[in-house]
Amino acid sequence: MFFIDTPIARRDEFAATLTRMLADRGFSITQAARRLAEFQAVENTYISIFQVLGGLGLLLGTAGLGIVVGRNSMERRSEFATMQAVGFRKRSILRLLRLEHRFPVLWGLSIGSLSAVIAVLPGLANWSGEFPLLGLVLLVFAMAVAGIGGTWLAVALTLRSVGYEDLRDE
Repeated sequence: MFFIDTPIARRDEFAATLTRMLADRGFSITQAARRLAEFQAVENTYISIFQVLGGLGLLLGTAGLGIVVGRNSMERRSEFATMQAVGFRKRSILRLLRLEHRFPVLWGLSIGSLSAVIAVLPGLANWSGEFPLLGLVLLVFAMAVAGIGGTWLAVALTLRSVGYEDLRDE
């Protein structure tokens, strides 16, 4: 690979001469701007792939969180039935469980966001583009809403099925 600097006025003439003289050796000329655009296209493809994989991981993590909370709530059905038998309303139990599951979601988001910032900090030092702060804040907010919403849904569905028959083992 050769980097050749020529005056702009003689660039085409120089390229034609070199191509003609070195054609039997497989010589070809590509302008630097075009070569950089090709590299940028490949880089953008990798970034898009990793964004899709990250989104799938986020979706899987949110679903996993809902499943874990749902299972936890199902295992505690007799506890909820006992609470109802002594006078707690379903709304109070639901509020208690929502508060209980809100903190692990927020802690997980905080720890994950902090580790992501630490991971990309060296790359940001050399990055000349504009930092997409608004997009990242919206993404973290959407993850919080999805996580808390998933836990609330799992808890609400579990409490809907709690009845006095769950008191048999107590």
